[in-house]
Order: sequence, then C-alpha cells, then structure tokens
Amino acid sequence: MEECHYQHQRNEDSSPTQQPDRVHDPGFGSPQSYFPPNRKHVSQELAQRLSPTPERMRGVLFSTFPWLMLTATDKHVLTSTNNSLCGPKQDVMKTSCDFLCDVVLQDFPAEIFLQRPHIIKSLLSILALRPPHLEDQSLLLKAIRCLIHLCQFLSERYNFYHDPDLYCPKQEFGASQLSGESSSQGVISQSTSQSNLSVNSRPSVIGHQGTRVGGDGRAWDSPSSGVTGRLSTPRSSSSEAESEDAVSLQFSQVTLPQFCADVLHRVLTICRDFNSPDVLSKTVQLLWKTIKLTHLSISPDIWSGTGLSGRALNDKLSESLEILADILLQTNHQLRETTERSEVILMSLTYLSLTAIFTRLVTILVPLSMASTVLSENLPSCLYHLITDPFINICLPEVRGQLVPYLKESNNQLLKDHEDCLIICEAVAKAAEFLSSEFNDESSMHILVELSLPGLIFQETFPAVEKYVAHFSNRSASSSDVYHEGAGRVLLRLLDHPSVHHLAVLACCTIVEEALNVSQSADPSCQASRKVMFLLQPSILNSFANHISSDDRKVSEAATSILLHLLTGKLLMQPEVWSKFIEVCHPSLALIQAHASKNVSLGHALRALLLDNVATLPDTLPSLQRLRLAIRFLLLKDNSERKEVARFIVKYLLNESSSEEKLPHRAILIPEQISLLLLFERPHPLEEDVGRSVFEVDSLAQMFGIFRSPDTEESLRKSSADQLAIILQDHSLHQAFLAQNGHEVVLKMLNAGLEKTRQSQNTQALVASCGRILRLLVHHSPALRHDWAGDISVYLTLLRCGLVCQRDDKARLDFCHLLALLVLDETASVMTSQDGQPMQFCLPACMLSGYQLPFSCPTLRHTPASYPQLPRDDPISLQAVKVSWTVAVNKDCDRLVKNLMAGVADKESSDLGLSETEKALLMYSYPPSAVRLTIRGIKSAASHYGVKQALWQLSHWLALEQSISGGGEERLENQVGGVSLTMMQEDLIGILARFLDVPPSNPDDKLLLQEVFSFLAFFLTSSLEHSKPLVQSLKHQFKDGSPTLDLLARSAEATPLIEGAPETDRKTKKSDLLKQVLAFVSVFVQSLHLSSEAWMLNGHFVGSSLVGKLLQGLHLADEFHYYDLPSLEATLGCLMHITARPGWSLDWSDGDSFTLCQQMLHSLLEVVSAFHIGRGGIAISFMGKGVTRNATLCLLHLSHEMRLRAPDETWPNDWLHEVPESTPAGLQWIIPLWSYRDPEVRASGLGIAVSLASTLSGCRYLSRCYDDLPGTLWTTLLTIVTDHSECSVVRKQAVNLLINLLSHPITEPKEGESPDVDQWVGPKLTNQDTQVSISGTAALLALLNYFHFIPNVITILSYYYPQCTIQPVSVVENSSAGSSRSVSGPSTATTPDLSDMTSVRHTSQTSTTNQVISPVLSEQSSTVPLLTPSFNADGLPPSPPSSEDTVVEPRGERAPSTVGYLSVVTPGLVASVCVVLRQLVILLPERTILIEGRGEIIKLLTGIIDPSKAQCLAQTQSLASVQYMAMCSKALQLTAVWMDIEVDVTKLLSKACQLLHVSVINSADQPTLSSHFAMIESCYNLLTTAIRCGKRDSVLEVAAHHWTKITDMVITLLRFPVPCSSRAASFMFLGQALSWEPGPSGFSALQDAMEATEEEDGTSPGGRLCEALLSAYNATAPPCLNHSVQEKTSLVGALRNLLAHSQSAKQSAVDAGFIESLVEDVKACHCKLTNESLTKKKNKKKEGGLLKQVKTCLELLQNLMFGSNDIKVAVSQAGLAVVLHKLWGWIVSVKPLLNTALATLTVYTSHCHKASVSLTRSPAGHNTNTLLHQLIRLAEKPAPDKRVFEVITNCLWSEECRSIISKCGFLSNLSRFQSLSSKSSRSPQLMQSITLWLKLLAVFTFSQDGQQMVMKVKDILDLLVELAKWPGPDVSPLATIVLHNLCFLGANKNKLLSNEMIVPLFLDKFDNGGLREQFAVSSALWSGLHGNQKVKTLMKAHNLELRTREKLDDVRRKLQMPISDSAVRELLVKHQSALTCLLRVLGD
Repeated sequence: MEECHYQHQRNEDSSPTQQPDRVHDPGFGSPQSYFPPNRKHVSQELAQRLSPTPERMRGVLFSTFPWLMLTATDKHVLTSTNNSLCGPKQDVMKTSCDFLCDVVLQDFPAEIFLQRPHIIKSLLSILALRPPHLEDQSLLLKAIRCLIHLCQFLSERYNFYHDPDLYCPKQEFGASQLSGESSSQGVISQSTSQSNLSVNSRPSVIGHQGTRVGGDGRAWDSPSSGVTGRLSTPRSSSSEAESEDAVSLQFSQVTLPQFCADVLHRVLTICRDFNSPDVLSKTVQLLWKTIKLTHLSISPDIWSGTGLSGRALNDKLSESLEILADILLQTNHQLRETTERSEVILMSLTYLSLTAIFTRLVTILVPLSMASTVLSENLPSCLYHLITDPFINICLPEVRGQLVPYLKESNNQLLKDHEDCLIICEAVAKAAEFLSSEFNDESSMHILVELSLPGLIFQETFPAVEKYVAHFSNRSASSSDVYHEGAGRVLLRLLDHPSVHHLAVLACCTIVEEALNVSQSADPSCQASRKVMFLLQPSILNSFANHISSDDRKVSEAATSILLHLLTGKLLMQPEVWSKFIEVCHPSLALIQAHASKNVSLGHALRALLLDNVATLPDTLPSLQRLRLAIRFLLLKDNSERKEVARFIVKYLLNESSSEEKLPHRAILIPEQISLLLLFERPHPLEEDVGRSVFEVDSLAQMFGIFRSPDTEESLRKSSADQLAIILQDHSLHQAFLAQNGHEVVLKMLNAGLEKTRQSQNTQALVASCGRILRLLVHHSPALRHDWAGDISVYLTLLRCGLVCQRDDKARLDFCHLLALLVLDETASVMTSQDGQPMQFCLPACMLSGYQLPFSCPTLRHTPASYPQLPRDDPISLQAVKVSWTVAVNKDCDRLVKNLMAGVADKESSDLGLSETEKALLMYSYPPSAVRLTIRGIKSAASHYGVKQALWQLSHWLALEQSISGGGEERLENQVGGVSLTMMQEDLIGILARFLDVPPSNPDDKLLLQEVFSFLAFFLTSSLEHSKPLVQSLKHQFKDGSPTLDLLARSAEATPLIEGAPETDRKTKKSDLLKQVLAFVSVFVQSLHLSSEAWMLNGHFVGSSLVGKLLQGLHLADEFHYYDLPSLEATLGCLMHITARPGWSLDWSDGDSFTLCQQMLHSLLEVVSAFHIGRGGIAISFMGKGVTRNATLCLLHLSHEMRLRAPDETWPNDWLHEVPESTPAGLQWIIPLWSYRDPEVRASGLGIAVSLASTLSGCRYLSRCYDDLPGTLWTTLLTIVTDHSECSVVRKQAVNLLINLLSHPITEPKEGESPDVDQWVGPKLTNQDTQVSISGTAALLALLNYFHFIPNVITILSYYYPQCTIQPVSVVENSSAGSSRSVSGPSTATTPDLSDMTSVRHTSQTSTTNQVISPVLSEQSSTVPLLTPSFNADGLPPSPPSSEDTVVEPRGERAPSTVGYLSVVTPGLVASVCVVLRQLVILLPERTILIEGRGEIIKLLTGIIDPSKAQCLAQTQSLASVQYMAMCSKALQLTAVWMDIEVDVTKLLSKACQLLHVSVINSADQPTLSSHFAMIESCYNLLTTAIRCGKRDSVLEVAAHHWTKITDMVITLLRFPVPCSSRAASFMFLGQALSWEPGPSGFSALQDAMEATEEEDGTSPGGRLCEALLSAYNATAPPCLNHSVQEKTSLVGALRNLLAHSQSAKQSAVDAGFIESLVEDVKACHCKLTNESLTKKKNKKKEGGLLKQVKTCLELLQNLMFGSNDIKVAVSQAGLAVVLHKLWGWIVSVKPLLNTALATLTVYTSHCHKASVSLTRSPAGHNTNTLLHQLIRLAEKPAPDKRVFEVITNCLWSEECRSIISKCGFLSNLSRFQSLSSKSSRSPQLMQSITLWLKLLAVFTFSQDGQQMVMKVKDILDLLVELAKWPGPDVSPLATIVLHNLCFLGANKNKLLSNEMIVPLFLDKFDNGGLREQFAVSSALWSGLHGNQKVKTLMKAHNLELRTREKLDDVRRKLQMPISDSAVRELLVKHQSALTCLLRVLGD
C-alpha cells in the first residue's frame, strides 16, 4: 500500500496522544508562571450524517465549484486523512484535524472537500459526538477549527473564481505548454470549466481520456525526468485520473448551499448542548463564517423550490431556524432564572451573539412576503422576545427595526403586544424625565406629560400627576389662553385616566380647598384664588361633574367639594376669577344640576346662582342661562325645588315684551301649574324611524306652500300642518324643509297663534300641530338645536305654548320635549350610524337619573380612556419597562452603567426596580461597560482560566462588531460599533503586555499565551479602523530580543520548549503555540501599510529581525517529504505577507539588507526546487501546492526588494540555481513555474522573470534557459500572450516580460559577425534545415508575423471586460473526435428548469477542438460580456447579447482556429499590451505590420475608455480604480505615439477631455493618486500631440466643450503637490492650445469658453486659470514632487499665450500686480548684470541666465499688453522704457533678446501715446540719449530690422517723437534713395527698406508738422513721384498715400500741384490706378483744389470735371452690384464721397 507522503514525517516524529486542556505542572505558583493552574474543564460533543441530494432548485445564487480532477496521490492523501478522522482513537482524530487544518486545507483547493465530501461528513460526525463518547472537548474544538478554516477558504475560492484577472474558461489538468514548438502544434488538452455555477446534478465535465503524462508527483526525479523531459508536450491527460469516475463523483458532491445548511444545523445543536465559553466562542465564529457563505450562495427565493433537493434544503434551514429560536428562548428564560454572575455573563454574551446571528439569517434567507409561511410556531415568539428584550435593544438597536416587519407578517397579536410595550416603555421614560426636570418651555412640558400618560400605571410614576397639577396651578395665574388650552388638555386626560384619575381629582381638590378658604381671602392682596384658574374650563368642570357619580367615594366627595367651592366661592375669589368662572361654567351646569337632587348642597349652590339680584350684582349668570337653569329645575323630581323656581319663570314671562297681548292670560300663570308643566307620569318613548316615506320633496313643497300662504283658511292651514307633521316623520325630507326656512315659518306661526286677538279653537290646534313639526325637526337636527338653544325668545314661546296646550297631553309633550332638548343641549350627544349619519339622541346616564325627562332616550355611559396594557404573564415586557424607567431616571444608559459599576445603589422600588441579575445583564449588555468590566477582569484575574474566559468574552464582542460592520454593508451607528475603540481606550495592549513580555514557563502559561495571540489576531482582523494604535504598539514585540521573536527562534531549535514534559506532548504544545504565533504574525503584517514606513519603529526597521527568525525555522531538506509541513506552510505564509511590504530587509542586525535577501533567496530556491521542480517538472498533484504558491510569491516579492537593495546590476546572478539532473546553474528552475496548475503561481513565476529582466544580465540568463529546450524565450512568451484561454493576470505578466526584454537596446549583428556573448541581441531564430540564424529586429518581426501578433492584439482588445467581478461561463467538451459537438452542460444558476436554459448555437471549424460556451449567470449578473466583442465596428459598446447569441466565434485573423473559447481581458492586461505596442512602434516605426492594425486598435481603445466608469471607480480608491486609470493612461500614450494626420481620433480626444473631469485629489491612497496623475498627464499629452499633428481644429472644438473642467484640473494640479510631469503636460497643452492666430474654427468657441462667467462666483475660467498659473510662476503654489526645468518653460509658454487671448486673464494679472512684478524682475536682472559686469571673472552662464529671464519677462509683458491700452499705460508707469534703456547694451548683444525687446516695444507703442512718449524720456542731462535715439541708430544701419521701423513708426504718432526724429536728421537718410529710378534693380532687401521708409513717411505726414518736416527733405517730391511709378503692390500705393497726405497742408498745395510731374501722375492714377490709389488721388485733388483758384484753372485744362463725373458714375454702378468683401465696399463708399466733394469743388 502506498504511503501518505504528507504524514510520513509527522507520523514518524510523533504519535498522537490525548492532550488535556490544561497541563497540571508541579511548579504551581512559580514566579515565572502567569497564573496557578486550574482543574476546571468542560467536555461535550455533537454528530449527524450528511446526505447531499444536489438537484436544480430556485433561490440558489452559487451551487457548485468547477470540478477538479485529482491524482492518485491526492486521493490517497484525502482518503488517509478521512480514515484517521473516522478512527476509533480520539487522539489520532485530533492529530488528523491538526494535519487537515494546517496542511491539507493549505494545499488542496477548498472546493475539493465539497466535491468529495467524505472529510466534511467526518468533521460533522465529530461535531455530533456527546459524552461519554466524547472524551474531552478539545477534539470538538479542533473539528470546529477545521470547519472555520474551510469556510474561510471556500469564501476565498469564491472570490478567486469571480476575479476577472484569474478567470480561465479552460483550466488544463496538466499545464499548457509554452514552447514555440508546442504552440505551433496547437495542442490543447481537455479540461474542466472554471465555474460550474449550476445546481444540476449532472456532471459538468467529462474527465480526461488518454495516456498518462510523467511528472505528476509519483515518479519523483528519475534520470530521464530532467528539464527537457519536464517541458515536453503532454499528448493527453494523466492516467492517474483514469481510475476516477468523475461522472458518478459529481453526482455525490455537496453543493455550497447544502454545506451551509448542514454546518448551520450541526453547529446550532452544539450551541444548544454545550455551555463552555471556549466552545461557544468558536461556534459563534464558525456560524458567522457559514452565514457569509450562505449569503453568497442562497437567496430568499429558496423557499419557492419544489424539487426534492430544494425541499430538503428548506427543511434543513427551517429546522436550523427553529433550533436557534429554541436556543434563544431557552437562554432568555435561563437568564431570568440565573443568579450566578459568571453564568449570567456567559449566557448574555451567547444570547447577544446568537441574536445577531438569528437576525442576519432571517434577513438574508426569509423573504418578508413569506414570513408567515416560512417561520414556524415558535419563531414568532422568538421574534417577539428579541425585539422586546431591553438588553438586546441596548446592545443591538438595529435588531428591532430588522425583525419587526417579520413579526408583523407572522403574528399580529404579538406585534400589538410589542407595540404596547414600546409605548409604555417610552411613557415611563417620559415620566421619569418629567419628574427629574425643570421646564422653561411650557409647551414641551405638556407634550412630555402627554407622552407619559400610558406609563402612569406604576407606583413610581404617580408623583408625576401631583407634580403636574401643582405646576399647572402655580402657573395658571400668569398663563395665557394658549397655555390654558394645552395644559387643560393634559389635565383632562389625567382626570380621565383609568389609573391615576383619583390622584388627579384629589390633587385638584387639595389645591381648591387651600386656595378658596376664609383665611386666604381675608388678605385683600392675596392671589391664592388665582390658583384655581387652571380648572376654569368647561371640559374640566364636566369631568368633575362626571366624577361625582364615581364608585370611589373619595373621588366623588373630592369632585363634589371642588364644584361646591367654585359655585359658592364668589366672596372668596378675586373678581376676575369669579367672572372667569361665570363665563365658563354654564356649559357644565346641566351636568352638575343633574346631581342636585341627590346632593342638597349642590342644589342650594345652583339655586343661589339663579336667585341673585341681576340689577345689583353684574357678576351673575346671563339672563338666558338663568332661564335655562330654571327650566332644568322643572325637570327635577323635588317638588319644592320646582315650585320655588316656577315663581322665577313667571317673572320672565311677565317681564317679556308685549306679554299682555300674548297667551296665556296673566291669571293663568300660576307657579304651581308651571312647576308641573314638564312632568309626566312616565317618559314617553321616542318614535322609531319610519324609514323612507312615499312623499317626495315636491309634495312637501306643495304642502308647505299651502301652510305658509297668507290666503289659506285656518282650517286648511291646520290640516296642512298636520299633513306636514306626517310628512316630516321621514328624516330625509328635513333638509329640504329647513332649506326653505320652514322652521322659521312654523315658529312664526306659533308666535302668531299666541296672540290673544287670534284666539280660537283652530288656533290652539294649529299650535299643537306646529309643536309636533318643531319637535321632529329639532330632535333630528343638532345644528338647529344648537342654534335655538341660545335664543331666549324660543324658550319663552315654547313655555307659553306648553301652558296654552296644558290640557292636551300630546301637544304638551311635544313642547316639553322641545324644552328638554334645548336646555340639555350642551350634554346631549348624537349616535351615528355606520355611514356616518346622525341616528339617535342620547344623554349621559347621570342625566337620566337626575332629571325626570318627558321622553326616554338612550344613555351614554362614560368610559375612561383606554391605554396600552402589558401582556399578562410576560416578564420580558415588564423587564423592558423596568430598564426604560431605570435608564431614564439616570438620564442615559452610560450614566446608569457607571453608577452600577461604581456600586451606587439606586432607589428601592417595588415595581420598577432592577434585580441583581438584571443589573448584571445591563452592565454586560452595554458594550462600553461590558468591555471595561471584562478588561478589569483580566487585570484582577487570579487564574489562567479567568484570563482566557475574559479573552473569549472580548472575542464575542469583536465578532459582534465585525458582523454589524462587515459584509460590505454600511456600518450601523450603534454601541457595538465602538467596542474596539473602547478596548484601545482601556489600554488593552498594556494589560496584555504582562503575558507578551514574559516567556511561558509551564503548559498553562503556554496555553494562555496561545489564547492571547489568538485574540490579538482576531482583534486585528475584525477592527481595521481602530487597529492602527494597536499595530504600532505590537511592533515592539518584533524588536531584537523580544519574547515573541524568541518564540520564533525556539521553533528552529531541536530541543523542546517545555522541559520535563513527555516528548509527544512537548512537541504538540510547541507546535500549537508556534502555529498561533505564526498566525498572529501573518495577521499583524497584513495590518501594515504597503510601504517601507510600515516597518518603522523609533527610527529603526523591525521587519528584518522578524524575517531572520523565520528563516531559521525553514529546516531545509532535499526532498519535500522530509519537511515539517505545518511549520513550513505557516512560515512561508508569514514570509509571503512580510515580503509584500517593501523595506522588510532594512536594519538587519546580523548584516546588510542585501545579505538577508541572499539568505532568503537561497532558502526559497531550495524549497521551490524540492516541492515543484524536483518532482518531475509539471506537477499536477495538489501536494505541496500551498508551499509552492507561498514560496513563489515570496520569490516575487524578494525580486523587487533585491532590485532596490542591490549595490549594482549584477544581482540576478544570485538567482542562478542548479536543478538536479539538469544543466549547470541557471534560471531553468523558473520555467516550470510558468506552466504550473495554479494561475497565481504561473503569474508569480513570470513576475519573477519580469523583475530579473529589468537588468541586462537577467535578460541574458533568461534567454539561456532555452539553450537545451525547444523554442525560445520569445516564442514562449508570445505563446502565452496569444493564448486566449489563459487568464488575464498571467498574460499580463508575459507582456510585462516582453516589455522589459524590449526596453534594453538591441544590438543589431553585423553581417558575417557573431554577436558578443555579453551583447543583448534580442530574439534569435535558427532555421533547423539551413541552420541560418537571424536576430535582433529582423527576428522580432518574424516572430510578430508568425504569431499574428497584431490580429491577436485586436482580439485581446475586442474581449475587454471592464467589470470588477465576473460570472464565468462553462466550457463543455465531448471526448469523441470529429467536428460534431454535443452540449451536456449544466443549466444556469438562475433558471430552475432545462427549458429555461440559454440556447446554445453550434459552430463548426476545421479543427477538432471546437468548444461550446454556455453562459452561467448568477442572479446578480445580467450578461457575460466576454461572449461578444466589447465594442462594435464604431468603437462603441454593443447592446447586451440575447439568449440566442451565446457563442461568438472570433474572426479567423484574430485568434487561432484551434481556440473556440476566450478568456476575458482586464484593464491591467490592456495597459501592458498598450505599453508593448508603444515600444514596438518606437522600435519599429515604419513597419507595415504595426501600421495595418493601427486604426482598428485605436478604435477599440476609444471604445474601451469610459470616463464615467473611471469617475465611479475613482471614488472607491480601490485596486480596480488604479488599474483602470493606468489602462486609460497607457492607451492614451500609445495613441499619442501612433498619431498622425490620417488617424481619426476625434472621439478619443473627447474622452480624453472627459477623463479630466475625474478627480481624486483629496484621496489619501498613494497608488490611486499616482495612477490618476499619470492618466491626467497622458490626457494632456494626447491633446498636445494632436495639435502638433495638425488636428488643431478638432482639439479646439472638443476642448471648448470641456474648457471649464480642463481649467479646473490645471488649477487642481497647481493646488496640491503633484508630479512635475503632470503639471508640465498641462502647461504644454495650454501653450499649444492657446497659440492660435485668429482663423481656426475653434477660435471663437474656445475664447467664449474662456470668458464665460460662472453664475456662482462671477469668475471666468480664463481669470481663474491665470490666478493659478501666476501662483506657480511666483512660486506660491505647492511645489512639485520632483523638480524639472521643463515645468518652468512650459509654464511660461502657457501663461504667455493665455495672456494674449483672454481679457479676464489680463484683468486677473493686473489685479495680482503682475505688471509691477515683471518690471521689477527686469530691474533686478539689470542690477545683477551690472554687478556681474564689475567683477573681474565674468560668469557667462550666469549672465546668460539673467538675460534669458529678461527675455521671459518681456515676452509675458508683450502678450499682457496686447490689445489693452490701460495695461500699456500701467507698464509705462512701472518704468519699462527706462529699464530697457539701461539694459540696451546687453539687449543689442543678444539677437533673440533684441527680437523680443523690439516685439515688446512694438506692442507697447501701438496706439498708446503715453507709451510712445516714454521712449523719449532719458536720465537727467542726457536728452540726446533716449531709447528712441537708440532705435534710430539701429534703423540707420544698412540692413535695418523691420521691427525697429515698426517701433519708430508707432512712435511717430507722438509729437515728441516726431520732434526728436526731425532734430536728429533721421529723414536725411532718404537721400540714399535719390539715385533710384524705375529702371534700377529691385533686390528684396531694397524693396523691404523702401517699404519700411514709406510706411514711416505715411505716418509721419499724417500731421502738419510732419508734412512740413518731410517737405524740407531735399528732392523728396521727385523721389516720391519716382517711387509712385514703381510697379508692385506695396511701394506705389504707399508713395501715393504720402503724396496724398502732403496735399493736405495749405502751404504745399501750390508747390505740389504746380509740379509738372505730380499732376500727370495723379491723373494717371486717377484713371488707371488701383482702387486705393484712386481714392487717395481723388482725396488729394479735392484737398488741393479746395480754396485754390489757381489750381482749379490749371485742372480745367485736363478736363478733370468730366473725368470725375465718369469715375463717380462708375463707382456708383459698382456699389449697386453685390460685393462680398466688406472692406472693398467700405473703400468704394469713401471713394464715392471723395469724388462727390471733388466734383463740388470743380463746379464752384
């Protein structure tokens, strides 16, 4: 039987033995020990079987990973490990768990354990063990640890398969071969898909078929397995896979959802059965890991599945939720029953953690719409307990918001109970706040008391009632009505409260009795009576009246007392108080009066109000209210009361106006009769609603018309009234009757019937009928009743009618009914029907008992207000109320907890006091206090177990914090979020330092130290935000001599750590501690920043000490099976993270950095050689994969560090390594890494080569690797690059290696000569037949052609994938040969049925390796972009592919025909491809192979660049944003190199401008900033290059649309320290873009954009840009990161051109004092030049720099002055002319400076008189040595500069300048032209000189003094006439103009026109000259003839008048024709005017 190579060394060294939790050491209490040992330990366990039934189901986001084939060795390892886990000995099982966790899980991909689930089943079986089958819980903990690591690795593998960089649609079982020979053969082996995301139970891949390939890990190194053999091409897959039935295995694999469900179920049972803190801590950690996987793989739609597997999964999840709910309910119950503090702490932490887990599970698994069906019976109860539990709400307040919707859907009654509890909790809190607060804001106090009303059911809250009533009373005297209204509302609710109404009534009674007593009223100044003002509201008085009938005698007596005091307190009250009482009391009198029959005192008090003398006492009831009060007395049962009041009513009737004329007669008004008027033997029942009658509104109207008609007879009126009474029994007709004022008419009829004059039998009958009508109306119309209740005449009328009809009981009943309705109106109510209509009239019950009403009516019982009640027998709700009260009493939870922690006892309370258990729960549920108490427990711990328990508690809190803030979700604002911060504030590291700084001395110390390191590692991983101080503190643990480093050093020793212990035990303890220390180091290093400063501690780097100790523990061996694998895995993992951060080798105590690097290199090469290279080359076994991967990554990091630390370029020599059985030492060991099974190793191997190739020696060594192998380095790399099935990161590294190979100068060999060995000749190809070799660029071209490089690049760009994650496709192959292919692929994860599968089209090619691609999508992905080209022919993104467009075969010229599937291309690969193309373009600029694909590549790059995506990614500051911006930068750089006039880049230019919108300048992430600056620089460079390549119009047009953002980006670059090249690029673009001359199409648009005013601040882009550029020019802007001379030059160019074209920029420069600054700079340069000239040894370089600075200043001044006279004046005032005069000697000595000075002076003097005059100024005493004199001297030279004449010409507009020129005899220089004639030779120099002089004369003769000076020049007229005859466009017109100007001087007219040559010349020009000459002549003739008769006579001889008329007609005719040139038309108009004037002069 074959031996397990993994376990060979381990089983040889140690035999598994049982290991107790704590080792009892005899040396108890030794000073070196942390604590004395403890004998307490817990042992329990759990088990269950796993039965996966994978099938298609809904709600699965991710099901299965891609199937991975295994070698026999791999299967043997897994089988052996599983057998050990299932063994009978638990010590063997523990050892196997360690081996599984430390080795197997590190090497094997995690998905293998799902695909072959035996190990998972075994681990879950271990979890099912329980005592006595479980010896101790250490086995359980080890199994949980394995599952935690497995979950973590599964999550990492999930990310791996969704990483576009690592995405491979075809992963070879062996490895793709990289030689040129193999690539040309096109051999592609069968493979599996990268990701089979389906839940289909069918196999995703048919396994390998064919013969075995050597080098699989079993054959080891044989003599024939050298490098050559290891790189040979495999013909088929390994035979080791033949014995594996992949199809059947895939049927038995476990899906990820099934794994999650099984783990959840098993782990939750552990939580139910175990209460050990260490077990619970680990199970909670495992639960969180599992929940993360659950969220990735399962969606809430899982409950809709109907398949067997789906139902099984649903049952398992539902059962898990039930178990968790049971655990929570049980724990909640136990918490209330437990009194032991330690148990309370443990259970509360478990309870909180499981609550968070339960909440997370419910929210991610259970859809809200299905909550009622998914959640079982006990789950709603659990939900209720969780959301009501006060301690959960304190710790996890978000739980309530997340779970309440589920409770709402599942159980409404529990939801109502919870809501009631919340209301009461809030109410008691408000009550506590009210009791402990003093209020200045009355409205807020009223609101607070109102909110506290539901909570006034506890004894502790009762004082709030008395306080409020007292407060209200005290403030009532000075309060406003608004105050009364708000306070009265609250008081009324207190009086109506079922629990405290008695308190409110008694409190009010006390206040009234104290305020209204004789002793208080004896003092006239006493204001005590005002304290009752708060009661003087009708509703409050009504409430007191209602309380009279209370069953509580005290309440009834108090209410009666209050009312009696008020009714009888007239003499005890202040007048305004009594007046207020009288004003408000009458609405309550009816209710109070109802009790008068039972309470004699009340009756007397009311009768006293009635009998007051109205005439003498004004503060009495109004007359109407007194009458109503009297009528109500008639309804009382007491006869004596009625008789006494009847006399009062008689007075009212007698005192009524016209009472003598009304019935009844005075004699009949007998009090005895009136007292009996409203009494009947029994109350008559109200008639019921008769319903809808047959009468209609029309009938009613007709009958009413008869009734009210004055012509109607009495009998007929009586009949009509009776009929109306019948009709109005239908209530629906009342509104129509009232609308016609029927009630008023009937009342009028009543009054008329009471007149004595109309007394008759019919009249009395009519009165009775009218009474019946009114009763019906008033009874059913509350509005009419309210209206008539306030009309005293109605009462008197009804009383009279009742007396008149006293003998008619039926009629009397109607009037008595009316009177009762009116006098009881205030207390009456109307019941309403369901449709809201008034239905019945009703009265309070006390009214019916107190009054003897003539009718019976329904009673309205007073019911107190209802408030929420706590559920019965529900301790959790009472607990919530108690906590709310206690927190509120202490102001907040923090203060309460501090009091509890300080031992401050709260007040004893019978109802709301907290028990000791509740106090402990509160302290340990409030995170800050829980953490503080736990840390204090560490300080005061007396045992190892106490510290470990405290650490477990802290781990619980950290897990809670991580769960709330993790998952990529927004962090919730709660108390848990500050756990880690609290730990840091409590100096946790200082407390733990006592363990870290002391080496362990016994087993218990070792175990505790292991827990400390475990906790620190967990802290660092869970609290990244607050871990920075911790990381800095922990750096001290890695200084030389620290105990932590000593622990690492001991790991390298052969002796055990603990002396005296058994050997096996010692090694196990040593291994466990070492593993934990290494794990801690790994986590610690990952917490450091990726920079060398991360290693800094007190000025020294600590990384080297750590690396040195780790290197000692590698234990190098010749063969991999002799290594200590757990230690090696962990050590290499540490080194991988350490070396990833630069600077780790600095400050090594045992040597220099490079030596440390060399030692590490030697060790790593030995490891790699033993684990990969030495095993036959391409090893397909997973054995040692973790070691190889970590070692390769370490080598990659090491290569970068060595490049930085190496003293010279020969450092690649150290990388030469001798491979056994191979050639001498070289880099051959690196080649097998390029073909490794793991893409990360392949990429790392190529990355190592990239670093080595950065030097020339490295390139040579790499090239020599292939001396004994087929192909070359170049063919291998090009094979990888053009392999479109390879993952992007590997291809990127291959391209980077090509870039480095091309970056070194290639030596082209001379013909016939062999290149030197040390020369780099690039690629070298040899024809095997002719043995002819080519190298250099020729070989490179041959390779590019052979590999179709450009078509492959186009393919790469076509399949660009921009997203950060990918949902991969499945590649399914048929093993049969031929072109026919069938699809046996899985369905997508989003579709439950095969019918929903995406249709797949078949394609056929000539090759036999065609592939079919089917998309595999998750519910979070819509399309698979790689299936279609990323961009269409126009370079635009295509529309998403339909379900029928699944397969897109690449074009034949883009990819080899043997590849029918493509990988994706990420931004990193695109960037590298752009760089290599750029190098090739530079290296091979004119090659057709590169030019042919240029257009399509640029089009594709244009489509790839997406500015909006760049902006979105830039905000994330992630690696994706860095790569994307780098890609954009490289693409733009390539386009810039490739650009010429033929390439259309308009779209790309627009996108480049849009990229300038992206801004991350405020980011703290340095890589993001660097990539952003590089992208910005590339954008500006591209725009600049486009302008230089002749695309100025396109650039200006595009830039105008984005000018604001372009400007803002330049300003941004100037506000922050940025790379100098970025600023220089922006300056160069500005300089090029603004260097236009008017004319380009984009000129006006860009200028408008510069001058556009911003609405926000009123500035313009030009002005803001100028301010920024000036800050850089003046060195006030932040300096660049690196200095460059180019920046200053480009800055000046940008500023110069901006000032030339932007008026707002000019203004900004002026405002900034830039003019003065420039002139001062020039003056400073003059001073320096002067000082330099005085030195003996002149510094030419310094002088040249100063003159260059002067030139720059003048250029800036020139453009600044252009077009602005104001600026010229300012420059003149600054003294420019003076300083230039001083510098003139230096200026004329340097030609460029002279040109600049003259150009500046030209602009300076143009159209500016002050500027011209400034040139005539000179120092005192030097009037003949001005700057103008200097210019004249330059002009007098034989070949004068054109600019000199331009300056002088500009100056001639000034009189001072003309005077100087005249005096200095400058015009005499014209004499040298006197000898010229029309036949003289005309050289260009001569013509230029003459033209300059004529221009000068034209200006000179514009003024009179100038004309006179010119005329004084000898023979000037002859010269001008001669020059006027010269042909040409310049000389003749200018000479004519000079003559024209001379004619305008009166003294010259005769002389000129009498000249015999001038007049013929004028006439000739007049007839035949050009238009301008004709105009000049016409004007000159007109001027000469004006006022000169002599000349007129002369001109008549030449017939000038006729000529003028003809010319005028000709001009007019031309003006009538269309003329496009406006200048020509303007000149014609002027010519017409001159001719008209000339003709007028001639006619005079």
